[in-house]
Amino acid sequence: MKVRRVNIARDFPTLQTLGLAVRRYPNYVNLTYRSHTVDVLLLSFVLGGEGWHMMGQERYRESGTSLGITLYGQEHDIVTGPEGMDVCNIYLQPSRHRLPRLTDELEVVLSALLPLHAGLGHKMNRRVRVPLSKPDRIRALLTCMEEELDRQPRAYEAFVQSAWRLLLIEICRDALATGILPEPPKTVSQRRLEAIRALLDRDFSQPHELGQLAKRAGMSKAHFCRAFRDYTGKPPIQYLIERRLQHAMYLLLNGDKRILDIALTCGFNDLSHFNRKFRELTEMSPRDYRKRRGGLSLTV
Repeated sequence: MKVRRVNIARDFPTLQTLGLAVRRYPNYVNLTYRSHTVDVLLLSFVLGGEGWHMMGQERYRESGTSLGITLYGQEHDIVTGPEGMDVCNIYLQPSRHRLPRLTDELEVVLSALLPLHAGLGHKMNRRVRVPLSKPDRIRALLTCMEEELDRQPRAYEAFVQSAWRLLLIEICRDALATGILPEPPKTVSQRRLEAIRALLDRDFSQPHELGQLAKRAGMSKAHFCRAFRDYTGKPPIQYLIERRLQHAMYLLLNGDKRILDIALTCGFNDLSHFNRKFRELTEMSPRDYRKRRGGLSLTV
């Protein structure tokens, strides 16, 4: 099956000026699986109805209020029954526009939910799904954002900034409460590996020794490395380094800390090591990456 590539950035002018666009499909009907990719980060909110969210070769039943996040270039589609679904999409270009500032705890969650580089994708964040506990709030915020972006009345940018920040707070709260995986691990081994992965996601700034991680998982080093790679798609040390880079990118684009302070905050022992790993991933220095930040600053 040929995968369609959809150029979202071309169709929504506010992606260039604000870094985001919102479009709601209250009676979305799609009876046939049509895999496609998009050139932005896609947040798909399922607000009503029943169907399937297809992410690559995996599919997940949708019957409540939830959020699915699709990374750059990731194949996905939402398949419905004849009665349709209520779906709202947020399209993002966060690598060029600041995201709203949250608390430190929630910003750690947000940087994990929204990777700022395609190279930071792995098996786990390619199938992010967050159940939403307050559907009425989510629906109201999305409706307000779409209306403001469509009508563009006076001070609509400030309104969208505030609503977007509140929406992200709700999402991060639910991600902290329920996790971000569409299904819980099924086997004892998977549960242990998921516990290690969650530990690295949460405490990435702390030092972690491979032997200690293997011991926590109840495995030998060699077995743990193989099992972790099979589970996440990345070796454990590489996963940890990329998680640190993921948060570093967020801080580079969404704050004004010195680059050295960002490196140390994210768990790198020295600036040269941070610069080298950052350049290996992005082919540019942290300083040059920060200079890419432009457009309207989405901060409140």
